[in-house]
Amino acid sequence: MRHYLIALLLTTTIFSGCVFDEEKSGIEESIFITSPEPFQVFQRQADGTANISISGIVVSSCNQIDAQLVYLAANGSELGNETEWETIVSTEKSAGSTFVGTINANAGWFRLELRFTLNETIVNSTNVSPVGVGEVFITAGQSNSANYGSTTLTPTDSRVSSWGLDGWQFAVDPQPIATGEGGTPWPHMGDLLAQRYDVPIGLISVGWGATSVEQWLPTTATGDLFSRIELALEEVGPQGARAILWHQGESDLALKTSTEEYAQHLSEVINASRDVAGWELPWIVARASYLPSFSNESLALIIDAQQLVIDNDPLTYEGPYTDDMIGEKWRYDTVHFNEAGLIEHAIRWNESIVVMMKDL
Repeated sequence: MRHYLIALLLTTTIFSGCVFDEEKSGIEESIFITSPEPFQVFQRQADGTANISISGIVVSSCNQIDAQLVYLAANGSELGNETEWETIVSTEKSAGSTFVGTINANAGWFRLELRFTLNETIVNSTNVSPVGVGEVFITAGQSNSANYGSTTLTPTDSRVSSWGLDGWQFAVDPQPIATGEGGTPWPHMGDLLAQRYDVPIGLISVGWGATSVEQWLPTTATGDLFSRIELALEEVGPQGARAILWHQGESDLALKTSTEEYAQHLSEVINASRDVAGWELPWIVARASYLPSFSNESLALIIDAQQLVIDNDPLTYEGPYTDDMIGEKWRYDTVHFNEAGLIEHAIRWNESIVVMMKDL
């Protein structure tokens, strides 16, 4: 997780154990906050809450660090309520030392306030905003899970975030990490989920265009794509995502992968992801295989394989069927989705997630 430098103009500055007025000292200091990041979303657990991890570097000696959450509306305005101040660190911390703590929060959108005290005197403070507790999804597969739509989409709900190598951000297309420069269904899917459940939505899109299921295997000579799933799982941590959403199959149609081979490979990817995650991570698998000029019998070989994996794993759920979304109404180049196709794709993913959520 990348480090954020949050500028702080101190009202007071500690020097040699004494408090100086900043106006007289002329000193400005900064606080390094490494977690949480602005726009970061933490996965809520079965009780509806999540532990927000808080860490950083102390710039002024202190012996107590307190945290508070201020509730925000979807537009970022304050709702007028906040949590009680909670002590997250109660030990001596010298300037330059690191600190780590947590605060438990209900689902919501927040500004995290931090205050640093020395012998009951506040020596500085800072905040991180916005920070969310809600639902987190990792998306993987080939081009129609990545940035290859004709139109880039932007969420209408500010609580929809995405993560990439530069950290968390508002989830505007193109999605970080995923290949391509176009649009995805994920911003609109995020909007639909945020509206349905009234919680922030976090997205990590790791798809790579024109890839086969075999290339996603954890041990393969044809690529190292599984490491992208590992990267996402490392970012969210234990129990940190609701599910992985898989949309892939077109390349295997072209490669004439058999039903049995596809099902075996996808099952291996799913099982490997759970080994890395350390828990029984749910998956939702789309039924997708369409390329022009292939027979319905050929398409069925891949769809049947995806359905076989779904039917044989109680924690792999049925994702959207997209092979009926063909022609200029849905696809701009016969393969990838236009704006209408991206919106419809998002609607179908939303419906599949709702079914899974009722079962969990």
